This record gives sequence, structure tokens and C-alpha cells, in this order.
Amino acid sequence: MVQKRKSSFSFKGKTSARAVRDKKEGASYGYLSLPKNVSVFSPEPGSSVKLDIIPYIVSTDNHPDKSERDGVALKGDPWYRLVYWRHAGLGANGNESAVCLSSVRKKCPICEYRAKRIKQGAVKEETDVLKPSKRVLYNVIPIGHDKFEKKLHIFDISYFNFQNLLDDELRENDDYSVFPDLEEGLTLKTRFASKTIADGKPFPQASRIDFLDREKAYNPSILDKVVNLDEVLQIETYKQLQAKLFEMDLEGLEDDGELKDIDDEEEEEETPSRRKGKKVVEEEEEEEEEEEEEEEEDKKPKKKSKPLTRKHPSKEDDDEEEEEEEDDASPKKKVQGKDTKKKSKCSYGHTFGEDHDEFDECGDCEVWDDCLEEKEG
Repeated sequence: MVQKRKSSFSFKGKTSARAVRDKKEGASYGYLSLPKNVSVFSPEPGSSVKLDIIPYIVSTDNHPDKSERDGVALKGDPWYRLVYWRHAGLGANGNESAVCLSSVRKKCPICEYRAKRIKQGAVKEETDVLKPSKRVLYNVIPIGHDKFEKKLHIFDISYFNFQNLLDDELRENDDYSVFPDLEEGLTLKTRFASKTIADGKPFPQASRIDFLDREKAYNPSILDKVVNLDEVLQIETYKQLQAKLFEMDLEGLEDDGELKDIDDEEEEEETPSRRKGKKVVEEEEEEEEEEEEEEEEDKKPKKKSKPLTRKHPSKEDDDEEEEEEEDDASPKKKVQGKDTKKKSKCSYGHTFGEDHDEFDECGDCEVWDDCLEEKEG
């Protein structure tokens, strides 16, 4: 039986509205848990593919894209994606990944530890290892593909390598915002450029998206078959993530996730700083950070005071040089050992500690970590 949903729901204007603000038994794919009949879609670098993105029924009250104002991602309504954050480079070999707990509005020990090390003056190479990357999940059906059948797949990709371009297209033409609709939807013909990093290994990055009429409309019964994206992510506990971070047995942690008798010096020996220089981040994320840094250089907001440094998990340029602001209303960092976090305010007029990472300009905010800490606290 098809799940109940609002018959009058329309995607018109909603996907583009969100773009303006942005940006059982089963198989296990690392941090994803999928039904046994669903595979992961992975486009080849340098390929051109046609995809139909199929919505699912939101089952949570706290969807990351939820907006009462825009009528977006409300419980019981269809929506087309799930945005989340992922930590890579974990474990003894630096090859494990885990979902950042900030994705589900919880405190994340890895983000907390990174913020602590930044305040202690740790080198950028160490703190970059701990940065989460922004990613997106979709239900997709490949059309006319040689390798992937014309059936439902899960598409998991870096936000920068696909959604970023899709957002640009939606902002440019609101008519495209109906693309996930079952009856009026559009097929996305996407060209994935082949990008490489230092070791020469290529990865796909969307370079062009064309919106085509679909061959036919989808029957509403397909909503019974799509994967509930709200239930796909394997969410570990604070304690489990802390164990991965410090490479410890769970017995070494208290039930609330606090470390037992470990001082700062011992922490430094057990943390990812020991793996400095090791390849701990996936290739596509490294390239993503480099290219995003270049793009953001041209988008920095101009202020009368000194230019502020940026701190954001998906950006490369996040050096920790402290800047003093003449305006008392401007955010201030910790100076001379005094914690001024509680006095911080959003540079762009949003609510500090509540609107964390909800707007495009959040990527340029120098108090990104403090805002996250305030929100989780």
C-alpha cells in the first residue's frame, strides 16, 4: 500500500528555494546500510549519464533541509535528497569513515577535538585531517546506462562534485525545480568531468547538467520501493566515534564518552596527529577543497575591517590567524586565553548557534566552529 502523502504537494519553487539557501537485512557500504536489492551508483570520470532522481517520503521531524517557511522537507512530504557530513581518515590505518554526529544535530567528539586542537595552535595539516566533508544521498534511476540497470540505486557523492552545480542551475531557472516530481519530473543529463589529484587517480565531478523531458511519468507506487534516506546512514555513538578517533578500546572511555585519565600530552600521542603525512582523505575530497578554495577567493564578502579568515569543514583555506575587530558587534575569537565564544555574533545577521551552516555565506564565517559548538551545546 502506498504511503499517505499530500496529493496537492508540488516541487515547483521548493527545490530552487532550498538551493538559494544552500546549498531488515541489507548490504553495508561502510557508513551506509542499504536494502539487499539496492546498489550504489558510481559515475565514471569523464562519462555522460542520464539520471532520474526519485523522491522519498521524509520520516523525521528534523530533516537537514527542513524549512517551514518554504514548505521544504517536512515530515510526511516527498523530498529528493539527504545532506550529511562525513569524517574520513579514521582508524588505525586511516582508511575508515564515519558519519559526523552534527548531521543528526548531536555533539561530535571529532569536531570538538578539532576545535580544541585549533585553539591549541595545532598545525593545519593535523586539523585538516579531522574536517568533515559535506555529502549528499539520492535515490536515482540510471537511464540507458551500459553498466547500471534501469532500476533504483543510491547515489552518494560530495556536495561540491554534484549538488553545487545542480544548485546553480536551479537558481538560474526555477522551471527546473520540478525535476524530482513523479509526474512532471525531468531527466538530468549530467556530464562528469575527470578530475585528478597529485597521485593521478581520477574522480568524477559534474561539469554540466541538462534537463530533459522524461520518457514517461512514474507511478506513485514507486514510493514504496525507494530507500528511506532518513534511515540509510549508520550513526555511531559519541563513545564509538571517540574510540575511533583515539584508536582506543571502548573500555578506555566512560559511558558518556569522556576519556579516562588522559591528559593533553597523551591525547596528542594517540590522535590523528601521529598519522601526519599519511593519505587519510579520499581523493575527491582533497580536490574538492582545492577547487572550492579557488572559487571562494572570488566570493569573499567585503568588510571595512581586516579580512577575516575562514573556518569551515569543506574548505581548504581555514588557517587560524587571529584577527581583531574594531566593531564590538563583530564576532571575536579567543584572545589571550579568554573564551569570548558566548559573546560572538553572526557576521551576516543570522542567529548565532541556531542557524549553523544554513546559508551560503556560512562557508566564509570565521566563527563556524564556535557556532557549531554553541548549537550542539
